Amino acid sequence: MKKFLVLVLMIASANFFSACSQNPMSAQKATTQGPAPNDGQGGDPDDGAPDGPVFQVIRSQVLEAQCLRCHSEAGNNRGNVNLETYANVQRWLPMIEDTVSRNAMPPRNVMPEDLKALLLKWIELGAPEN
Repeated sequence: MKKFLVLVLMIASANFFSACSQNPMSAQKATTQGPAPNDGQGGDPDDGAPDGPVFQVIRSQVLEAQCLRCHSEAGNNRGNVNLETYANVQRWLPMIEDTVSRNAMPPRNVMPEDLKALLLKWIELGAPEN
């Protein structure tokens, strides 16, 4: 069973790594400073919101700049990976965390450290939607 899981992970990784053959769009500058009013990052311990980024921030600052050129309907869902919706991203979270942590995605360009840190922090916080 363990060998089967390793094989499945290797196949999925290979599929994900070979997904994009184009250069991703330039990264937008992301900020990891404290949240500004109505920026969708929460941060008030009394409001029940997470202390960090939420999906809309990740989508606009990370996914649109680094991933959606290939991993969207418009990008032909390279590697059979679509990251346009929260539900789709949730499905791929372990693979996203692994490939981004190892600088394997995006291909040919390392994700800027500020965007990488923002994405990994969001995952660490449980990948909150709101």
